[in-house]
Amino acid sequence: MSAKNSSLITIAAALRGVALGGVVLGGAALGCAPELSLSAATGAGGAGGDGGEGGRAPQSGGEVQWARALGGDGEQAGASVAVTDDRSAALLGRLTEAEGVALDDERVTPIGVENVFWARLAASDGAGLGLKRFGAFDPQIVNALATDGNEGLLVAGEFSGKLEFGGAPRTSAGGRDGYVARLDAEGRELWLQPLGGIGFQAATSVAASATGRIVVAGRFSGALGVGKDRLQSAGGSDVFVASFDADGTPLWSDRYGDGFDQQARAVAMDELGNAIVVGDFAGTLDLGGDPLESAGDLDVFVASFDALGKHRWSRRFGDAAAQRARAVAVDGAGNVIVGGEFGGAIDLGGGPRVAGERPAVFVAKLDARGEHLYSRVIGEEGATLGQLLVDGTGDVLVAGGFRGEASLAEGPVTSAGDDDVFVAKLDPEGRYRWSHRFGGAGADRATGVAIDRERQVFVTGAFTGEVTFGERQLEGGEGTDVFVTKLSP
Repeated sequence: MSAKNSSLITIAAALRGVALGGVVLGGAALGCAPELSLSAATGAGGAGGDGGEGGRAPQSGGEVQWARALGGDGEQAGASVAVTDDRSAALLGRLTEAEGVALDDERVTPIGVENVFWARLAASDGAGLGLKRFGAFDPQIVNALATDGNEGLLVAGEFSGKLEFGGAPRTSAGGRDGYVARLDAEGRELWLQPLGGIGFQAATSVAASATGRIVVAGRFSGALGVGKDRLQSAGGSDVFVASFDADGTPLWSDRYGDGFDQQARAVAMDELGNAIVVGDFAGTLDLGGDPLESAGDLDVFVASFDALGKHRWSRRFGDAAAQRARAVAVDGAGNVIVGGEFGGAIDLGGGPRVAGERPAVFVAKLDARGEHLYSRVIGEEGATLGQLLVDGTGDVLVAGGFRGEASLAEGPVTSAGDDDVFVAKLDPEGRYRWSHRFGGAGADRATGVAIDRERQVFVTGAFTGEVTFGERQLEGGEGTDVFVTKLSP
């Protein structure tokens, strides 16, 4: 191990790595297992059926307040959204085509292979408050966005060649490097930390504590430099976790893995400063407790580390098929909510669940020691997870995509053609409060979710052609455009 040297709740979604092809959000569970598996400790009764498990009918909510498009001819996608304490919504996304992204009367265009765009919207009505482009001729990618607890933003991603967020450019150490940056509410760089070395490195998630301490997680092969620490992978790709203070000074870092592929995909922090890291792995993964053994293909891992990077607990879930964790959140009691996708069968502690021919989405709640409280499967016949978060009351927001027929809170819904967006709210016991489908004839997907202090919900993602949000219809150009919509609690 190397040297160990608020009012807002957001979780940023990683744009890259979300599979969204040919999926169906399915209906009833296979066999006798209920759709919602509850441990006795939760005190919830009943099982089976759609939205109203345990005798609770779905509640109203999630009505569209506004929706708007950012785009033009070309390929754009909204990666992540966060709502800062000044009540504006910040959006970072992918910019790859010459036509660029338009926001009201402003437009930015890329100057290289792949740039990052930053947009700022009024939370009240979605009006444009600013638009910027970051990057040079080399690829610069944003994977995650989070608030820093002080009206600013944290960004994590990867780059080749030159990296810039408005300050002095940084140069990669070789190949693809990771990075973490802190921006103010206007999108100005406060500090920037490259995470690189010979080989491939990517920062896939970032989170901050109430005191401003920052944790970054990702994957790397070869060497990884974090401040004075030098980490070396064991082969394939390894997990890395690193901590920084509010000024970007490295505090500690560590790596985990063997000769197979392991990757961290999301990180969250609880009120005590513990970091929760989720991802997937093949082979053997030693996170500091008992080594975890994959059952065949990729398995899910969930791990907790204290403020000094010491292992607290870790869990493995999966079978011989592929299972991936995509997102994680922590509620005020320290309970952990993890979401992802799985093929084959997965037992998250409430009994095995089986996916159909295409991967399904799982959402599981674990207590502060990693013990199962509930688990839910969305779409045994296929679904994809964009992101999840938890609000101040313990409700969980889940956003993703599906194709064909889906069974949600109010019963079956059907996509308008290609992939459609779903957004659902679950209560603290994992039962539906509400859910909605949004989409058009083209491919539409959700990639990021945020919530403000009044529990208003913001969702971003990508759409093609025309897409409908409530009574609001958005029209895109050629290729893929960005949507942002605000929903009621």
